[in-house]
Amino acid sequence: MQDIKTIAAFNASYHFDFASIQWKPIPSSLDELTHMIEKSKLNKSEEKSLDSYMQTMLENGAEETVINTRSKLAKFILIKLRDAPVKNNKTYRMAIDIILPVFTINEIKQLFLTVVSEFYLHWNKNI
Repeated sequence: MQDIKTIAAFNASYHFDFASIQWKPIPSSLDELTHMIEKSKLNKSEEKSLDSYMQTMLENGAEETVINTRSKLAKFILIKLRDAPVKNNKTYRMAIDIILPVFTINEIKQLFLTVVSEFYLHWNKNI
């Protein structure tokens, strides 16, 4: 059911947008991304998205280590989207495409892609 909601949200926000097509997030290493999330303070919208995501994981019985790991991965997405001229499904996908190559271990890539899917709805309703 969650996948259907994600697909519906992607389709609802689909439109042709020159600003998002021209925007290219700057590639970063894993160390740079980690440093960014440790030094940056989330804005209210970002915080709301992350809190909603963490609350859902908590309600689903996720352990604290799982919540912490997944929220850190979600913060990578938030940091990359900060300078996007518009916030929509295209810029979300562009940010993901820039972040994904920093993960060299396949299991971590798969975990990140899971977070991408889970987090999208929480991010989308708070942009």
